Amino acid sequence: MGHSKSVLAVATAIVGATLVSGATASAVAPRPAAPSELQMGVAAAVAEGGTRFVSMPPQRVLDTRNATGVPGTSPVGPGGEIAVSLDGKVPADAVAVVLNVTGTAPTSNTYVTVWATGVARPTSSNLNLAPGQTRPNAVISEIGLDGKISFFNNAGTTHLIADLAGYYTKSTTGSSPYTTVAPVRVIDTRTAVGAIPGGQSITVDFTGKVADSATAVTLNLTGVDASQDTFITAWPTGAARPTASSLNLAPGEATPNQVTVALSADRKASFFNNAGTAHLIVDLAGFYSPASTLLFYPFGPIRSYDTRAMNDGLESGQFLTLIYDHLPMDVKAMAYNVTATNVNANTFVTVWPAGLARPTASNLNLAPGQTAPNMATVGVGVDPRHNVPGVSFYDNSGHVDLVVDISGFFG
Repeated sequence: MGHSKSVLAVATAIVGATLVSGATASAVAPRPAAPSELQMGVAAAVAEGGTRFVSMPPQRVLDTRNATGVPGTSPVGPGGEIAVSLDGKVPADAVAVVLNVTGTAPTSNTYVTVWATGVARPTSSNLNLAPGQTRPNAVISEIGLDGKISFFNNAGTTHLIADLAGYYTKSTTGSSPYTTVAPVRVIDTRTAVGAIPGGQSITVDFTGKVADSATAVTLNLTGVDASQDTFITAWPTGAARPTASSLNLAPGEATPNQVTVALSADRKASFFNNAGTAHLIVDLAGFYSPASTLLFYPFGPIRSYDTRAMNDGLESGQFLTLIYDHLPMDVKAMAYNVTATNVNANTFVTVWPAGLARPTASNLNLAPGQTAPNMATVGVGVDPRHNVPGVSFYDNSGHVDLVVDISGFFG
């Protein structure tokens, strides 16, 4: 299982951060949260009340390449911001949305931040890009009072694409709470059905792994061994395949992305590969169902921890546990954005509830020199050494620094 690097009281531990040698300021937003920001964020979210999820087939709401959601076709410039209206796409009582945000054709190392229009831009990042790269990441964002969400690009220029997967609402009509599960592998095409040919899809049945009444699943998708540039689309089986992408792949890379996808009435989802051949790994993180009990409490992204701040990045086989023992509610799962940077070896990172056996699933797959994020919705376990709530992070090989931002929690 590896040995423990450290145990950290993250609600109060972060007081400052510097970039270690080799880190790029334009690749990861550098400032951590103030000492009490997480407690304050949780308290404010609890006061606002919990929300339930409404899933939908993916719908494209932004594509700067063809003027979807914006008035022109120019990429977003350095330090540039755009605002996208969700009017007519979600009801007026929606308070937050689940998006798949993709950056493509960036001209510089950069990061992208997504947040509710009308409030101060947070100092966290949702998407990290290298020149010429196409990369997606799941994002949960609150909606601004004018029904808009904003996107910021830090450096260079980049095109941005956003696909809407669902929304959170306080309404109990047609909405579902959440059930978290320890990460479990549902299918790995390398050992099951074989590579997915271009232009074809596979269907995955979640019966027996989720409640019979499940309406949507939260998955970590990893694409490997792609024979050419391609994309994967996930959608409810039986519905028309949408013009959206869930995962973008390049030859020779292992690329993960968390997605939330609606299920058909018989609990199935389909996965389409656009070109060439590609293998797909599907890990289940949780599901939404009317029979579930956990409500979601969103807030603006808050930095929970940054290993660069104390020069305590992970080495081969090490894990750290973030402890949450000063929060004003019994938190059952976290909605993280986990960014890895200062990577010096091919490796993977796994995030899982503290106190449980480390699963075979992975959340990030990394190459030397890469800065890469992935959203991870992870249950909060109990650290056995201190008998307090916590979440563990494991590095398989070499050195890696981890930056952990939180956009909400389930409780």
